Amino acid sequence: MRNRKIALICPPTNYIPDKDYERKDWEINGLLCLESFLREKGYEPKIIDYREEFSLNNEYLKRIEKDIKDFSFIGFHTAIDSYLSLEKTISYLKEKRKNLPIILGGPLVSSFKLSEDNLIMKNIPADIVVIGEGEHTLLEILQCVEQEKKLNNINGIIYREQNKLIVNRPRMLIKDLSSLPYEDHMQWPDLKETINEKRWISALFSRGCYYNCSFCFKLMKGVRRRSLEHIEEEFVNIEKNLGKKSIMITDENFISNREWAIEVSNILEKYTTNWNCWLRVNDVDSDLLKKFKRNKCETVWYGIESFDEEVIKRTGKRITPEQSLKAIEMTKEAGIVPFGFFIIGLPGETEKSLEYTIKMIEKSGVLPRANLLCVFPGTKLYYDALRKGLIKDELEYIKKFAEKNRPQGDEILINMTSVSNQKLVEARNKIRDDLRIINEKNF
Repeated sequence: MRNRKIALICPPTNYIPDKDYERKDWEINGLLCLESFLREKGYEPKIIDYREEFSLNNEYLKRIEKDIKDFSFIGFHTAIDSYLSLEKTISYLKEKRKNLPIILGGPLVSSFKLSEDNLIMKNIPADIVVIGEGEHTLLEILQCVEQEKKLNNINGIIYREQNKLIVNRPRMLIKDLSSLPYEDHMQWPDLKETINEKRWISALFSRGCYYNCSFCFKLMKGVRRRSLEHIEEEFVNIEKNLGKKSIMITDENFISNREWAIEVSNILEKYTTNWNCWLRVNDVDSDLLKKFKRNKCETVWYGIESFDEEVIKRTGKRITPEQSLKAIEMTKEAGIVPFGFFIIGLPGETEKSLEYTIKMIEKSGVLPRANLLCVFPGTKLYYDALRKGLIKDELEYIKKFAEKNRPQGDEILINMTSVSNQKLVEARNKIRDDLRIINEKNF
């Protein structure tokens, strides 16, 4: 009889994070949600994080084999920069434990959709792929395997049966996020030991997005929000175990419901030392930002992407450079530090548009975070690149992406502009290094 232990694994990745913003040991909210949900249902989940592993040698493979020896189920979180490690690790584990159910979930497998042509399932010998939200789907998989039942009635999965891929029906989105247990951050590996090194704990209060930006993979339409009571329970638990900490809210549409966001900020004022959030420039106003400041908001991160009107229009982001500049100014006036994400090399980019974006970053005083354009599977730009022949072999493209340390590296896999690769890299470096240093002096 199987035990009820399931390992939820973050595989190794070659991705090199920006030392001043991103960390490889940031919690993955999706895995924390799965861990809390399965534990509530009587299972024994454990998150294992291998993202600091840089070498996929025999020593690593033997280590993971040892680490999972007591588990009856294995689930892997998939992202494009971990493809090579997934391929090697899962092939190795299947040789060692043929009857071990291996399940894949996360953005990479979901970006290739619920289809028998799912590129990841076709090329990695996993048993089951979960497309989309995983809580109820994963629970049903574990129950079926335990009871030796067929998987044909589980919505939202692809599975192998006699070397054939079986594609089930799609699964509806979870209507009430508050029906799920809140994320128990204490279940993240070594959190108590590393918390003082981190700048913040990652928090997610809603799922989905109203928009359809060309560079962003979008799986869940619309926005569903957790209740205020549900959010407060999470912070009571954090304060009980860790004390008051700094929080980063990574919701894509945090203030699309203004009154709800204000009430969330009231909760954060009680339970955090300070908090930080991602906002859209077309959603903010002066009164809201001043209210956030009174409630301990320290920084706001805007997806500005470019200050060139034509470039930003092509993304379908539905913002304007004027809105970005106004949001930056209002944020500074409220006493909050404004950060801006910029993408270098979007379609329509020219040397002139790059020069203008650089000029406006310096003039506005926003603290910039710039990356080269990454064409992710499942996005509009990805399908454009396929149609134009810029991606000739999807699997080879995924493998190259996984080896090149994505946005922080200097190699551009797909250039969708008339600007040379060298000029794009130079612009990225100037924004990331020179302008960030200049603008940081103002804060």
